[in-house]
Amino acid sequence: MQHDLRKYLTDIKLHIDYIEDFLAGNEDFAQYEKNLIVQYAVERALGIIGEAVNQIRKLEPDIAITSIL
Repeated sequence: MQHDLRKYLTDIKLHIDYIEDFLAGNEDFAQYEKNLIVQYAVERALGIIGEAVNQIRKLEPDIAITSIL
């Protein structure tokens, strides 16, 4: 595995963990909707995850990216 690829995968995992931390205590959407700081933090982390995925796809165009949901 290339060094850059590992970095992007680490970034994805790190920002997923951040999102879980940001959402702790905000179990329903109404709470999330009222907290602009949490909204911004989650959206920023999702943007970073998206950019990391884009970079992975550039490095490894044939990589299979699937959802576990």
